[in-house]
Amino acid sequence: MKWVQRFNLAERILHWITALLVLTLLITGVSLYADGSREQLGSLRFQVRTLHHYAGLALMVIPPLFITMFFPALKPFLREMTHWRAGDVEWLTGKSKVAHKFNGGQKLNFLFTLIWLMGLAVTGFLIWKQPFITQQIREFLYSWHRLLFWLISIQLMGHLYLSVLHPPTRHAFKGIIRGKVKRSWANTHHSLWLEEVEKNDATTDSHR
Repeated sequence: MKWVQRFNLAERILHWITALLVLTLLITGVSLYADGSREQLGSLRFQVRTLHHYAGLALMVIPPLFITMFFPALKPFLREMTHWRAGDVEWLTGKSKVAHKFNGGQKLNFLFTLIWLMGLAVTGFLIWKQPFITQQIREFLYSWHRLLFWLISIQLMGHLYLSVLHPPTRHAFKGIIRGKVKRSWANTHHSLWLEEVEKNDATTDSHR
């Protein structure tokens, strides 16, 4: 077959729920704290701030709840993303370019995204909901919140470039939309994973 299944439906829904909420937070965050856009908001500033707060709360609740509800379908993805092999480190250092379902760069991207989002969630929630925090501590938390915003923004731009614009890797974008990628692409970028898929397919066929 020309195409191979890369992501199941639960994996794709989790990705797009998270992506939508993160983009909402980034856009509303820029609108609220960039001098030019903040002035243009005028009377809408309260509504935008409310959207920012509740999008952040949704990001803290909805993805973990979705993972809990559909854990059997998401377990292989989560295990693969958090399971580091020697080959992943070799991929990062340039010693090897063969990879399983996710290469070392993708796993590192996943890890840092989790760290930035957790930091943003904690600092944002404390700024929003804790009246006992002093102004000095609040300013300290704002500083960290802004730093984490820039870190995740830079990382997101790199992720979008590689997944949408960079010719060798942009085919992967089809996988997160349709769930499938071409076998030829998978063989070039994730040959070890494709070997596992073909072996499992052959085993399944032999038991029919």
